[in-house]
Amino acid sequence: MEARVLPASLNLLWVGPANGTWSGNNWVDLGDPNPNATVAPQAGDSLVFDPSLRSQNGKYKGTDFDSVDNLRVDFTNLTMDCTFTHTLKFNGNMVNFTGTVTMNNGTLDNTPPPGRGGGSIAAQNVNVSLGTFSNTKFIRT
Repeated sequence: MEARVLPASLNLLWVGPANGTWSGNNWVDLGDPNPNATVAPQAGDSLVFDPSLRSQNGKYKGTDFDSVDNLRVDFTNLTMDCTFTHTLKFNGNMVNFTGTVTMNNGTLDNTPPPGRGGGSIAAQNVNVSLGTFSNTKFIRT
């Protein structure tokens, strides 16, 4: 994992495997001209799900797989491109985006585990052109 200088926020592209966790090194920094390693997101980062994008050096390509948010931190933006067809799973957790959630395809699923109440997704702005919601409630912040 590459070292990060905080509080720098990154624009991260999902390059993870099917059902990969957000806490894993399953992301690449789109602003890094020559990424040699993947990173894990931190609070304040913006997340991009777009299988048509590549890292600047072409080494990493976005993937179109389900993923699981297991971090419970505040992010800035979430972008789901029209070429992304899979599911972001939040497992009933409260998720906060301090900027904009843009959904052009895919599914947001906030189904909680059995016996536990559901959470919600908070964002300052929500832009939806296409996609599916499963047990997902939005709160405008």
